Amino acid sequence: MEFLQLLEKNILERAKIINESEKDDSMKSLLIALCKKDPVSFFKYFVFTDRNKTLIPERFWNNVPLLLFPYQEEFVKDSWDTIIMWTKPIEERTEPTDMFSEKSRQMGFSWIFAGLQLYALIFHNMKSLYISKKAEEVDKSGDIKSHFEKIRFMIRYLPKWMLPVWLYKTVWTEHNKYMNISRWDGTWCIIWESANPNAWRWGTFNFVIFDEMAFMEYAQSINTAVSSTTPCRFFNSTPNWEGNEYYRMRKLAIQQKLRYHRCHWTENPFYTLEWYQWKIKWMEAEKIAQELEIEYNIAIEWRVYKEYKSWTYNNKYNDYLPLYVSIDNSHWWNDPHAIIICQQDWHYWNIIEACEFNCSVTDMAKIMWKQPSIRMNTRQLEFYNKYKNYKTPLFIADPYDTYSTLNQSTIFEEYQKVWIFLNIPSNRNKQEQIMKTRANIHRLRVNEDLTDFNSAILNARYPQYKEWSARTSAIDLPIHDFTSHFRSSLEYLITFLLENVAEEQKIERIAYERHNPITWELQLVYN
Repeated sequence: MEFLQLLEKNILERAKIINESEKDDSMKSLLIALCKKDPVSFFKYFVFTDRNKTLIPERFWNNVPLLLFPYQEEFVKDSWDTIIMWTKPIEERTEPTDMFSEKSRQMGFSWIFAGLQLYALIFHNMKSLYISKKAEEVDKSGDIKSHFEKIRFMIRYLPKWMLPVWLYKTVWTEHNKYMNISRWDGTWCIIWESANPNAWRWGTFNFVIFDEMAFMEYAQSINTAVSSTTPCRFFNSTPNWEGNEYYRMRKLAIQQKLRYHRCHWTENPFYTLEWYQWKIKWMEAEKIAQELEIEYNIAIEWRVYKEYKSWTYNNKYNDYLPLYVSIDNSHWWNDPHAIIICQQDWHYWNIIEACEFNCSVTDMAKIMWKQPSIRMNTRQLEFYNKYKNYKTPLFIADPYDTYSTLNQSTIFEEYQKVWIFLNIPSNRNKQEQIMKTRANIHRLRVNEDLTDFNSAILNARYPQYKEWSARTSAIDLPIHDFTSHFRSSLEYLITFLLENVAEEQKIERIAYERHNPITWELQLVYN
């Protein structure tokens, strides 16, 4: 009730300010100067939001003031300090210029980010980029849930004298563009990009927002590319396990290398204990932990590899250990090629590199034969620069369609053209491959920097069916999604290694022992 009283009071204050400023040009100048200095004042007196029909009664209009809660006000202040930190002289940059935020679901952050982007555009002529996993979540005409509709909604309720002429036309005339609010010359803009492996490879921005980053495909590749286009990044999401790029940035935030915000549902005055008990009544335990309690290490019943954990290792290439490259090849560009580079260290398998490529089979074969492609993005180029210095590996591929027809040849023949011979596991049963991988998953040593790979293995899961489902067939094949490619490549690798305890490994181990002044056992201890 206290908040509703504050809301009614704020509506009266806003009406008074707008009415008086319409008649007084000096007051307009003062208000613009106030907003330019303090983003919280912009939110407090000018930004409107869509009425939450479950929390705010019907006596209020559908457009209500975006009255910030204390945790939101703190976040707005800290966000703006983060954005302008890089504009200061180097000796005055005492705080990080990136921010990490973790939150419960429905804490109002999407409206805050929309307001921050609009504020930076109007008062500071800044360019910003908003990256999200799906296009429909960014710009869907008439749907206030989409990001750009929120921004347009805010612009419509701002006083006309506050808006640049071009921005007023952007919303109300033919200048209104899909997923793009920009001046005709592109100097001031708010742009969107999807979560694809080539985002964002051109342009520069004052700040970039990653929305729901923990659920993005290619998050590692995107973050690598974006780091060179902006001095300020916002990593925002609800949790989605540990082995992903978002969780890696969380560890940096905890180490005080990024600004850090944690917003639990209890900070929202509308979310009471009664609301919480009603909310969780029909929710699964995993969803409660993930979406409300900000928990990362949760047990998901339908995971393919429940035994897998994101171990922390700093695996480096060793010229004296056997080297293997496992490839889950794509067909007709429909899916990415998933590449895993592994070295066998006695009982353990060290995953030293993993990357996905969107290209033809012919181009993929050339890259594996250390012939670079001009179409590689930043993450792929980083992978290639390491791979080109490795010795020639043993290649392992898909046992199901390596010999299937591809135009006038096969995948096997395309690799053979560049002198690569693809080995395949003899076991072609998918369920048995998964069981073998599950039994030996503890033998993996995976670099913590390989967040896309870790995310895929942690999040691979079977279709989930409720107890009352009419389905009678067995659930024996995992869901085909962004996790499938790394997961399949790993299964081919482990199945092949279990089937082929090659004599060449023993030879290379002897060479390693002779090369080192200490014994193999001592070497294991020192490592």
